[in-house]
Amino acid sequence: MELVKIIKIIKRFFINIGTSGKFRGKRSFGTTDYLIRYVLMNFIAFSGSAILVVYTVYNIQRGMYLVAFVCAAMAATCIVVFSLARTKVKQIIPALIIMIFYGLFCVWIVWIRQSQGVNFLFIFVYPLLTIMMLGMRFGVILSSIMMAIVAAEMFVPGLSNYNYHINVSTRMLASYFLVFSTMIVIEWTRKTKDRLIETQHKKLEHQRLIMERQAAELKHYSDKLEIMVLEKTENIINLQDALLKTMAEMVECRDDITGGHIERTQRGVQILLNGIKEYSVYSEEIKKWNENLLLQSCQLHDVGKISISDQILKKRGKLDDEEYTEMKKHVVFGEEIIERIEAMTNESDFLNYAKIFACSHHEKWDGSGYPRGLKGSDIPLLGRIMAIADVYDALISVRPYKSAFAHEDAVRIIKDGSGKQFDPALVDVFINKADYFKKN
Repeated sequence: MELVKIIKIIKRFFINIGTSGKFRGKRSFGTTDYLIRYVLMNFIAFSGSAILVVYTVYNIQRGMYLVAFVCAAMAATCIVVFSLARTKVKQIIPALIIMIFYGLFCVWIVWIRQSQGVNFLFIFVYPLLTIMMLGMRFGVILSSIMMAIVAAEMFVPGLSNYNYHINVSTRMLASYFLVFSTMIVIEWTRKTKDRLIETQHKKLEHQRLIMERQAAELKHYSDKLEIMVLEKTENIINLQDALLKTMAEMVECRDDITGGHIERTQRGVQILLNGIKEYSVYSEEIKKWNENLLLQSCQLHDVGKISISDQILKKRGKLDDEEYTEMKKHVVFGEEIIERIEAMTNESDFLNYAKIFACSHHEKWDGSGYPRGLKGSDIPLLGRIMAIADVYDALISVRPYKSAFAHEDAVRIIKDGSGKQFDPALVDVFINKADYFKKN
């Protein structure tokens, strides 16, 4: 474990040295080039200062104080650059200083011709590092100045401490120019590639913004269309409801029924539906219902009376057996009318609800009702609900053959009919919601 810790410490040390303390863990620089330039700059500054310190000491020991002073000044420059890079200044500033220093170092070596490695340092390393670290503009300018100075030292007599042979000078400068030109081509290619990539990124970003704007516009149009559809749907439903009410009122007028029987039975069905949901009666069955369509369709429960003669509908007094038998046919007539409408349209749910209301609201729990004599749960739930709402309104309303019952009497009559005429579970719901019927 100690070895691992030591390795991590050493690793952090070199990362800190190489990146001027600006790289922490997984944090990355803007580009890989930027990181490489930091590492190269710090490597030159750090290694250059170490070598020049050694050269300074060496020349002091040999008594060459001028050379030692120059080496010490260069070492100090390296240390300043190394320290400057760790501040908040732009990276180009210490990089420019270190490459100027490095260029002066090469010029000095050419001037004294002290090292045989000058060809490698000058010809191959300098233009490569300069263009890589400073980029195309500063790299080309500095490399060109460097080439001009060195050319003057080699070709102009007296400017150098050593007289270079013209063939050696020509080969050296030609090699430098070749490396310099090659680096320009490489850097230009890289820049061109970066510009192409950046252009593509900008195009993609532009396309993304266009798509986002189009998506926002589509959403706006979609929302607006949805609102328009809802408004139109609401208008159609209101129109449909108005037509149904008008149709139901026409039946009421023929039957000499006044006081809004259709509307009261519709509200009675609504109260019972709320009670069914509140007391969880038949909850599974009513989950499948569309309540809005159901409440609209219940207005047609007596539509079959339109086929009953005025003599029976408008009779003042109780119907005889023959007339009552004819009157009972209104449920079948209502079913047939709705079936004919159903054959001409695709509005299946609405008309199916209406047909069930029309043909089953006079069926009785004990099987004594009409038209089919259905019994118990064989009677559709919609018919059982309408049976209570219809009878309650008939009891509290004035008819040619009877006066109106009080609310309490109507509730008692329906309660007494539990298990006989009405579904016992729905009667319990009705009793619990009786006060709402009174307000209805």
